[in-house]
Amino acid sequence: MIGLISIESLVVAEKDSVAKAIAKYLAQGSVGIRRIYGIKTYWFTKDNKQWVSIGLKGHIMNVDFPEELNKWHSVEPSKLFDTEPILVIREDTINYVRALSRLGTNASTVYLALDADSEGEAIAYEAMLVIRNVNPRAIFKRVLFSAVTRNDIIKAFNSPTNLNPGLAKRVFTRMILDLTLGAVFTRALTLSVERLIGMR
Repeated sequence: MIGLISIESLVVAEKDSVAKAIAKYLAQGSVGIRRIYGIKTYWFTKDNKQWVSIGLKGHIMNVDFPEELNKWHSVEPSKLFDTEPILVIREDTINYVRALSRLGTNASTVYLALDADSEGEAIAYEAMLVIRNVNPRAIFKRVLFSAVTRNDIIKAFNSPTNLNPGLAKRVFTRMILDLTLGAVFTRALTLSVERLIGMR
């Protein structure tokens, strides 16, 4: 079973094509493909150790209000300004989260190979949260490259850096503002229209 295999290094990439390229360029030998929860993963050896790479499909988490605040008619829209939204798993990425959890359980090192921008940093942070939840002992490294070429990939993995939580937080702050302002406006408008219709 996959869950029993010891994985030395897990690579989390921005998308499937990048995960495949990373496996191709780092592998010392052939690359095997296995589907976990329907998601393609690429298995290879490097320095006689087991590596696996997986590509995501954008954000795996979103921000939302706690469930009790999503009852429009019993919560004043203005109360949303005083509430800190929480990170929740997106329904359309549940299988990616399951695959990350399965692979991350036994991984010693996790390489976060997401895009070298603020969005990539935020997605890397989300992946780290998922894996850390099942494996608090995992070591996380950030790899940054500007082109998906053999030289760029090898150079990035030879000189990994650390995740930048501040950069990720900027993305989450923007998401929170978009959610809060959008929800307050939409709810207030909808409730006002309902009241007007009810007065007729």
